[in-house]
Amino acid sequence: MSQKEGLRANSSQFTLEGEPFRILGGSIYYFRVPRAYWEDRLLKMRACGVNTLTTYVPWNLHEPERGVFNFQDQLDLKAYISLAAELGLWVILRPGPYICAEWDLGGLPRLALLSRGIEELLLTSDNQDGLKHGGVNGAPEAQDGDGVLVWVV
Repeated sequence: MSQKEGLRANSSQFTLEGEPFRILGGSIYYFRVPRAYWEDRLLKMRACGVNTLTTYVPWNLHEPERGVFNFQDQLDLKAYISLAAELGLWVILRPGPYICAEWDLGGLPRLALLSRGIEELLLTSDNQDGLKHGGVNGAPEAQDGDGVLVWVV
């Protein structure tokens, strides 16, 4: 039995199964697209020449309460990855735990913070209580005329 050689980064290129491989990727997040449209959207990616799909895995959606996991219906990650494979797309999975700044708590479940005694983490414009405490200590301040509105640290 021969062992397959997965994705490798060689000196100037990626290889897959020992052959040169160029990742032409795009992102579609299964939890943001109705399941009924998954196949349509992935086929459109293929039609554009994409060979690799990237997606986040939002912990806060998959574990809404401690020990209660949801991988059904819209959150059926296995079905999404299987569909991508059936359509000839590779997948780069981005499970986090922190997935992105635009997602509440970066995709971390609120229970992960509360269990550590952290009542409020984010200082956002819609968090009036958090704004009362001011900015993040150590964050650089914008200087007049430098073109920077806000530094995100």
